[in-house]
Amino acid sequence: MTGPDTVRRWTRVVSTLRTRSQKLRRSDAAVARPLNDVLGETLEACSGLLQDLAGAHLVAEQLRREVHAEGLNRQHLLEMMPIACVATDESSVIQNANQPAAELFNVSAKHLRGRLFLHFTADRAGFGYLLQNLPLPGGRLDAAVEVRPRERGPFTLRALIVPETTSDRTSWLWFLTPAEEITASVTQVSAVSATREIA
Repeated sequence: MTGPDTVRRWTRVVSTLRTRSQKLRRSDAAVARPLNDVLGETLEACSGLLQDLAGAHLVAEQLRREVHAEGLNRQHLLEMMPIACVATDESSVIQNANQPAAELFNVSAKHLRGRLFLHFTADRAGFGYLLQNLPLPGGRLDAAVEVRPRERGPFTLRALIVPETTSDRTSWLWFLTPAEEITASVTQVSAVSATREIA
């Protein structure tokens, strides 16, 4: 890893070599001229590498800041979602979760991170099959997942699963809604429609 300490350390090494080279030139320039030429070129190359190292460190620091800011933005968007949502990798390790998801699983959002979604499921074989068929970038998957939250009885979730990015398959967003809420919503809409038809 590049860093300020690394740059400073190698700068001191090159400076020491340069000083020794200058002393050698003064002591016996005629005898040591070919060796001095090679040493001088080597020191110049080292100086160039040090400059590149310092530049790479600045770029790395900028990228780290951007990644951190992107993580904060992702978390903010997740928290603003009105329904439960978790982000997982292909093994179902939860990378991020919002408060509605924490309430569903009866675990704080902080403690959900790093845990396997699989451990909250009642049908692990079915969930394993689901993981093998996670959607490709640009795709989506609708599924029913039976879960068993901590200190609660099992119930069914409707999950809409989408890749988090369009470029690779490293993270998926799971939008989760209890099945009974969906059923109640459909029943309510049907009742409203029936009332309008009667009227």
